[in-house]
Amino acid sequence: MRLHRLKIEQLRQFRQPFELSGLEPGLNIFAGPNEAGKSTLVRAIRAAFFERHRSASVDDLLPWGEPSAAPSVELDFSIGGTDYRLRKSFMHRKRCELKFGAKGLDGEDAEQHLAELLGFRFAGKGASKPEHWGIPGLLWIEQGSAQEIAESVGNATDHLRKALDQSVGEVASSQGDDVIQRVRTERDVLLTGTGRPRGIYAEVIAEREAAAQRVEELDTRITHYRQQVDQLGQLRAENATDAEAKPWEGFRAQQREARGRLATIQASTLQLDADKASLKQVDGTLGLVEEQLAGFDQQQLALKQREADLLEADRLVAAAKTADETWSASREQAHAAYRQASDALADARQQDLRAELTRRIAEALARVTALTEAITQAEAEQLQLGAHRQLAIESEIDKADITRLRNQHTMLTELRIRQDAAATRLRFDMLPNASVTLAGQRLSGAGEQLITASVELDIPDLGRLQIIPGGADLAELARDEAEQHAAHQALLQRWGVPNLADAEARYATHQQALKDIKHSEKALANLAPRGLENLRAELNDNATRQAEAEGQLSQLGEAPELADRPPETLAQATARQKAANAHLETIAQQAADAKQALHTAQTRGDAALRERDAQIGLSNHPGRQQRVREAGQRLLAVRAECDALRQRVTTRQAELESARPDILAQDVDRFERSANQAERAFTERQTRMTLLQGKLEEAGAQGLEEERAEQAARAEAADRRSRELALRAQALDLLLTLLEAKRRELTKRLQAPLQKHVNRYLQLLFPQATLAVGEDLAPGLLTRTGHQGAVSGSVGELSFGAREQMGVISRLAYADLLKEAGRPTLIILDDALVHSDDQRLEQMKRVLFDAAQRHQVLLFTCHPAVWRDMGVAPRTISLLAAESA
Repeated sequence: MRLHRLKIEQLRQFRQPFELSGLEPGLNIFAGPNEAGKSTLVRAIRAAFFERHRSASVDDLLPWGEPSAAPSVELDFSIGGTDYRLRKSFMHRKRCELKFGAKGLDGEDAEQHLAELLGFRFAGKGASKPEHWGIPGLLWIEQGSAQEIAESVGNATDHLRKALDQSVGEVASSQGDDVIQRVRTERDVLLTGTGRPRGIYAEVIAEREAAAQRVEELDTRITHYRQQVDQLGQLRAENATDAEAKPWEGFRAQQREARGRLATIQASTLQLDADKASLKQVDGTLGLVEEQLAGFDQQQLALKQREADLLEADRLVAAAKTADETWSASREQAHAAYRQASDALADARQQDLRAELTRRIAEALARVTALTEAITQAEAEQLQLGAHRQLAIESEIDKADITRLRNQHTMLTELRIRQDAAATRLRFDMLPNASVTLAGQRLSGAGEQLITASVELDIPDLGRLQIIPGGADLAELARDEAEQHAAHQALLQRWGVPNLADAEARYATHQQALKDIKHSEKALANLAPRGLENLRAELNDNATRQAEAEGQLSQLGEAPELADRPPETLAQATARQKAANAHLETIAQQAADAKQALHTAQTRGDAALRERDAQIGLSNHPGRQQRVREAGQRLLAVRAECDALRQRVTTRQAELESARPDILAQDVDRFERSANQAERAFTERQTRMTLLQGKLEEAGAQGLEEERAEQAARAEAADRRSRELALRAQALDLLLTLLEAKRRELTKRLQAPLQKHVNRYLQLLFPQATLAVGEDLAPGLLTRTGHQGAVSGSVGELSFGAREQMGVISRLAYADLLKEAGRPTLIILDDALVHSDDQRLEQMKRVLFDAAQRHQVLLFTCHPAVWRDMGVAPRTISLLAAESA
């Protein structure tokens, strides 16, 4: 198959007609950046063949934003020496036409003929999908799908098998296939694809297993029945023993004995707690007596500390008095410096005000002078502006009338020229005494007259001649000239000028006056932007400011005479006054702190004196010695009582620890639980005996032995039937295995042509490598020889780029196989091999160039520089679009 021409219109970004023609029989490369339309061209080819013209599921072909468009595709191609032209349009103008030779098909007939010709089929409903594309779907590689080969081969397997050899068709329709299918059907009745039972075979096995399970359940129930009989006998024996011994009564006697011992221990515990409480109280009394004696000793130490504190307070008072006197003197000095700085600041401020008033007077005087000059100039400019405006009014003439006058003058000139050219010329040369008149005007001497209208020539003594100028339009020119002249004179009279030159001069004077008006207005605006009245008001304001400043300056009087030192500036005087004020505040704060420290020291000294005197009075109290002796005697008595209580507590504690009251409490609980358990077990055993007796009577009435015999017979019959079906299933499975093995042997022999073409391309990419072809004609294991020997693996385990290369190679091999079988082939690569490294890409170029010797290849790429060494010049999509436009 060879594609000659492609034309599309209103299809995606190709709103205008786009034509691709002059395609080579071998390799064709089309280049363009992303969004240039490469994939759109591929989609157009696919739509022309794969999509039904009446399909409503091809709205992806519509140009963006144009839902009412009618996408159309036109293809010229040839197959086996026959030329075809396919025209197909979609959506709003649904049509399909196929012409070949002298024949023509329309609509579904044309589409079905194409499907049979190229080896694909149409979708029953909706858009076409990959499973419908057949052989073209295998050879036309979409962008980003070169590595996906298995699905494309699966969709084209039937067509490929028909193309392998005529013998393939024989195998596909032979009685051998019928036998295999019959055996497979019989086997599938009994076995699943994985060999598991199904149908009647599975039902018989299920019946056998159910019967065996029922027998097993009955055996379990019979065994359980016998066990229950034995259990009832054992329960009766145990019940008789407990009824006679009554073990719960012994446990309760032991419980009462343990509870009596526990009560005795608990009484001892209460006495121990009382002794501990007494010991704690005596320990508290002992602490109080010791604390009282320590207080007596502390009073003597406190007296010594109070005397030391009094000496320290006297020293601090003396130091505080000295500091207070020092800071008071410093405060007076700082206050004097602050007053001096304040006086200097007042003088500086007055001097600064005098300078400010002088500056204001000077500024106001300068502004008054400038404003006076500006007002004078503005008044002169205003007078001149009035003169310019008067002149503009006097010389005013409309520009349209000037243009009209010019046009009229030009027209009059042209009319006179035309009259001169068409008028009758009368040349004369008169004798001196001749008396000849023309239109009442005497002619004399030599000259020439132009006659544009009928005139009379009087010749004395001879008569009168009437001269009528020739030319049909001369009278009309004269009338036009008279009308134009009248209109021209009327327009001149309207503006009061005698001729065009004066009108031009008046218009020029008017224009110059307008320019002078603008100039004067700008000058006046510069001199008085807000008007003369505002200038005069501003002049009065500045004069007032000057008078006010002069009055304030006169009130200040003369400036005081300064000593030899230069006067301080306001900033310097302010800084000095601030520094003096800060120094005064600091010194005043220090003086206040010193005064406060003196007061605090004096207060602390008075307090220390009072505390020392109080401590002396406390130490010299008359009853103090008696209280000290009594406290010592009480300390001895309390210590003796405390030792006796501590000894008693230790003894009782040891007795309680040896008696272990916690273990006695556990014994009470243990004997109580044992008694309750023994009595509860006796009661529960009697209940179980009653229930077990009832169950045994019920089971004896069910006839378990008879039912087991019946179920055993059913299980044996089901087992016999399952063995028969198992034997049949195994036989059918073996027969199917042998038949399919024979079929695979024939298929391998038929795969040889495809394997040959695959190896042809594979050697260009992977020398000494082999690629197995499966029964489904899809690529299988790839075996390569390296340093570590032969290594095999599936194509799907290769890298993305390698899988892409193997996908292209496999498709080229299928194309060679189809071409040998006489089937049409066309190879389309849309941005394929973009993931190949430089070395592999060079090898793939050799593969593609070799394939292009036998097939037409359409390669679409966005990297034209990569394919410049293919012997074919890449064609740019944008340039082709421009040529089409």
